Amino acid sequence: MSDFKDKVEELRSKIEGKDPNRDSKIEKLYKATFEEEKKEEEQEKAVEVEKEKDDTTYYDEVTNTVRPNPYSVKRRREVEARSSKLDLTEILIKQRAEQKIVIIPGKFEILLRDTTGLEDTFIKNQLAKEYYNRDEVSAAYITSKMARYRLTFSLLQINGKPLTDITIENEPASDKELKDFKEKLLFISKYPDDIIQELDIQFIWLKDRIKSISMGEIQNFSKAQ
Repeated sequence: MSDFKDKVEELRSKIEGKDPNRDSKIEKLYKATFEEEKKEEEQEKAVEVEKEKDDTTYYDEVTNTVRPNPYSVKRRREVEARSSKLDLTEILIKQRAEQKIVIIPGKFEILLRDTTGLEDTFIKNQLAKEYYNRDEVSAAYITSKMARYRLTFSLLQINGKPLTDITIENEPASDKELKDFKEKLLFISKYPDDIIQELDIQFIWLKDRIKSISMGEIQNFSKAQ
């Protein structure tokens, strides 16, 4: 790239100041430089993509089996590239963040929303009640329950089929809100546990994306001050 730039500068220096076409010639030279840099950047990105480690599977030494990796970085990038865009301004105005997520094009597509502050408190309160009412509660139990509780609020569609959008508007929750929650929870809980795990992974990634755009906007605003 340095050789190319040197050549451009050499040609530029040969353009006399009195040349009536000097500015247009310089503009063409700069344009050529820009296009060459852009071409090199695209080539570098292509090389990086080619070099990217395929982590969609991992080797399980215990069972001597190659298994799919649900937390694959490569798969996450592909899913996020297919998902609808999030807009921070819209989220702040509507007090709601939702996104269409294409896990497998044409086969597994969902619409998720983030949980609200009231819903997050409700979920933690429900888990706390169960914890204190049991002699022993494993981490796996809490993780499983947390996933289903979150999805009860966040899962709005599966392959275009709408699901009930339940919300918590009161603190503590009203009897009707609790009833609606339990009904949808039962529906969600009937899915195979591997599907529930996949849906919860998508929920976690959605929250990461929301945090990313909100922190990105805050950082950009701070730099502008």
